[in-house]
Amino acid sequence: MSSSVLAALLGWPIALAIFFSCIVLLRYIQHRERMALIVRGIDPNTLRKERRGSGVLRAGLITAMVGLALTVGLYPIGFMLPLSFTAAPFHFGPWLLPGLIPLWGRMDTCRTLIGRKVSLS
Repeated sequence: MSSSVLAALLGWPIALAIFFSCIVLLRYIQHRERMALIVRGIDPNTLRKERRGSGVLRAGLITAMVGLALTVGLYPIGFMLPLSFTAAPFHFGPWLLPGLIPLWGRMDTCRTLIGRKVSLS
């Protein structure tokens, strides 16, 4: 089996593993936070209303991870195409354009983090 075929076969499972591990990590962090609130005697449902922008932050992180997974999964295409298409350094090309999605996810994340009110207490 050639190395380009092997890279293509391994690229997508690795990209999917990165994406799903990010989702599992987000759920685990949410679970740990909820359990810590319960241990301290705080009802976790009351704090749900006070959170502003956590949905946008989560969406930004998920979008960034999807873009990263697409970039990792599409990168081996540069090794499978003829040299006339892959004249750019590091085998970059237009097939990596879906990898620009992480830029949008990072913008959402930064906008959410910057927009939060800072309390000086």
